[in-house]
Amino acid sequence: MALVALLLAGSGCKNPFEPTDLRARVYSNTRWSGTFDGRLTITEAYGNMVIDLRDDLPVCVVVCKLTSDGVLSLKVTGRDGMTTTEPYDTLCDCPRLAP
Repeated sequence: MALVALLLAGSGCKNPFEPTDLRARVYSNTRWSGTFDGRLTITEAYGNMVIDLRDDLPVCVVVCKLTSDGVLSLKVTGRDGMTTTEPYDTLCDCPRLAP
C-alpha cells in the first residue's frame, strides 16, 4: 500500500486510498440500501453511515428505504440534505451534468 501511495505521489496522481473532503452521510433508524458514486453499493444497512466519495467527479448518491416505518435522511457535503418518512421511498442526490 505504501508503495502504491509513493508511486502515485511521484506521478502527480491522487492517492485513491486517501479520504476526501466529500462525504455522503446517511442518517436512519431503519433498514436501507444505496449506491454511492457509481462505485459502491450497499445492499442492506441499518442506522447511520458516512461514506467517503471521490471529489474529482460529479457524484450521484441514491439511497432507498427498505421498510414502511422509520426515517431516512441523506446529506452530501456542500449540498442540501433530504429526508423521507414515506414507506419504501428513495432519495436521490445527483447533480445535473453540464451539456
